[in-house]
Amino acid sequence: MRSLLLGTLALLVSACQTAGSSSALPPEANRLRPDHAPTPFGAEEIRAGCPEGRWNLFTMRTTGKMPVWSLSRFVRSDAEGAEFSTENVNEDGLLIGEPVRGAATWTELQGHASFPAANTEIRRARRRVAAGDFDCWLYVFREVLDGKSLVHRFWFARSLPGSPIRVEQEEGGQLIFEMELLKTGRDEPAPR
Repeated sequence: MRSLLLGTLALLVSACQTAGSSSALPPEANRLRPDHAPTPFGAEEIRAGCPEGRWNLFTMRTTGKMPVWSLSRFVRSDAEGAEFSTENVNEDGLLIGEPVRGAATWTELQGHASFPAANTEIRRARRRVAAGDFDCWLYVFREVLDGKSLVHRFWFARSLPGSPIRVEQEEGGQLIFEMELLKTGRDEPAPR
């Protein structure tokens, strides 16, 4: 009986170690700096997941301001990097400012999700957003900036390499900013 109990205990410990192992988290190969946590995706994964023509439509809400809808598109991509454009509109569909164009290497885009390891917690999570229900890596990054305690949460859908599908920022325990993926696509026209 004792050997059966010890064998069962050994199996449970092994299962728990496997469930909590680094294989459930982004790989060490995604670490860009020794003092930073691994990023959710490597540069090559982002390149494959963000081909020319991919677009993402987000809604953004900031405390005390009107909501904004933001459409980002990859207008050109190659082995080195991508060019993208972003346009923001208000609830009436009117453009806010001018569309913004930018360019970055795939490694620079990967770097947007590189956070100091000492202040970052990473775990698996499911998250439902307007665009669907996703298996994610949740990054929780804590910092003190200008004397204010900030908590940033980023949900990266494992099936959508690139931008997070949801972002939240808290200051002093109060939600002050949120961004959520409404739609994403490639072959169909992007909404305006």
